[in-house]
Amino acid sequence: MYQIIYFNKQFVEDIYAKFTNSKIEEIMLDIFNYMVTAKEVNRNLDLLNSDEKPTIAQ
Repeated sequence: MYQIIYFNKQFVEDIYAKFTNSKIEEIMLDIFNYMVTAKEVNRNLDLLNSDEKPTIAQ
């Protein structure tokens, strides 16, 4: 199963600026953190839309 993660314009611009300044360590950390955040948002939305007992504030 594939998941699609959309990056917003500001995020892409920040990554590009770091890339042009050769800050690869920061780039990788930013991408990882963004993807973890997006995954958490998707998981929380799935929980809100499911019949399971909610574990987050609604």
